[in-house]
Amino acid sequence: MSLNYLIGALLFFTVLNFWKKQNTNKLFNANGNVYYSFYYPFFWIASNILGYEKVQLAGIPLHLQYKLVLRGTFPQIITDAWENHYDKNDNSDLVEIIYSEKITRKKEINLIISDTYFIKDEEIPSEYRELSSVRVTSKLKDRRYLNNELVQKTREAMGTIRANGYTSIYVLSTANPQNNLNIINSTFRFFGRFVGAKIYIMQKPNGINSEYKKKYRII
Repeated sequence: MSLNYLIGALLFFTVLNFWKKQNTNKLFNANGNVYYSFYYPFFWIASNILGYEKVQLAGIPLHLQYKLVLRGTFPQIITDAWENHYDKNDNSDLVEIIYSEKITRKKEINLIISDTYFIKDEEIPSEYRELSSVRVTSKLKDRRYLNNELVQKTREAMGTIRANGYTSIYVLSTANPQNNLNIINSTFRFFGRFVGAKIYIMQKPNGINSEYKKKYRII
């Protein structure tokens, strides 16, 4: 019986090692046209058990993009296989920040990042509409842009939010994968430093015209 277990274990690890070698240079989520609404453990297994070293962010829900980047789940991140289809913008006049301070004692705030399309007030759930908010809005439309100014303005907005002592931050974003990766690394990667706030990514359950009802804590 013990010998059977030993042989079974050896076969299992031999096959597993074979698959890891096969997947070493493969891109996980290579088809960015498919929307993968999986749980985080699925991606962890793909990297740590099946041996995938690269993942494409395009096609992955926003809250999972944050988790994959912040936790370093994959050694290498490809934002979008079609990255050379992005135009570039460094014009500060095409990105604006609007601080909408409401009279409230709550230390909660919405950080609204409009990139690929503008997030309307009616898309924000009613229980969050009365909170203070900061809008970072790109005026560029119709194409995907590598927008360094959007990234910088988002970092500036987050700095203001943290300086004012908000304890819960709700992020609603339509940032494309290229901009989202830069926003995560420049604005939400704290390298173990004390954050002092809970940060949530808001997600739509379905449809572009629905509300951001789902909430996922990332920090």
